[in-house]
Amino acid sequence: MPTVHCNCCGRSKVDVSHMIAGPNVYLCDRCVAQAAWQLAAGRPAPDALRCRFCHQLRATADVTTVGRVTVCVDCLGTMTSILAETTPPSRTATSDR
Repeated sequence: MPTVHCNCCGRSKVDVSHMIAGPNVYLCDRCVAQAAWQLAAGRPAPDALRCRFCHQLRATADVTTVGRVTVCVDCLGTMTSILAETTPPSRTATSDR
């Protein structure tokens, strides 16, 4: 039976406390902890874009650009909520004429 190795660091199953199996991949507890630390540190993706409203770097899937302005999904949601609260409902046309 072949020995299982972490696909990130190469450690064998006998050298680590735990080994997590995924589809065609193994990760040891140390590499899982390192990945969690990297995500918790808030490191942006290499292709991240900065929202013009909150100035946060966001993944390209979480932003849109209208004209020359880039807006993230969170700011767009806030703006949509503000507009929904301040815009009166549209009036329907009446045939009383």
